[in-house]
Amino acid sequence: MPDTQLDPRAAELLDLIGDRIDDVVARIVERAQAIYREAGTSAPVSDDELAVATGTLVRVALSALADQRRPTHDELATASMVGELRARQGHRARRVVARVRVAARVGMETLQEAGRTSGIDAVTTSGPHAHAVGLDR
Repeated sequence: MPDTQLDPRAAELLDLIGDRIDDVVARIVERAQAIYREAGTSAPVSDDELAVATGTLVRVALSALADQRRPTHDELATASMVGELRARQGHRARRVVARVRVAARVGMETLQEAGRTSGIDAVTTSGPHAHAVGLDR
C-alpha cells in the first residue's frame, strides 16, 4: 500500500460497513447468484454456502483496508481455498471472477452509501486510494 495515510474518517466508513456486514454479504450473494440466472443455469452453490465464503472474504478485505496493508499470507490462503473449492465443484473461472467483480462493486456501492448517509465524502476521504478502487468514477 502507498505510504500515504487515509483520512481519519475513512476508518469511520469502514466501521459503518463492518456494522452492515450481513447486509453487504446478502447483497453480494443476491447479485452473484443472478449471474447464473442470467446465464440460464441453476446456481451450483447454495445461498448459505456462498454467504459463508463471502462473509469471510469481506471481513478479510475490511481488515486489510482498515489496517492500510496488503492481505497477509493467511488471508490470501483463505481466498485461495475458496477458489480451489469452487474449481473442484466445477465452476468456470470466468464465473468465479465475475462473482469477485460483483463483490467489489457491491463493496464500492456500500462505501459510497455509507459515506452519503454519514455525511462523509467517500472519494475525498479515500484520497489517492479513490482512483484505485473506482470511487472517483
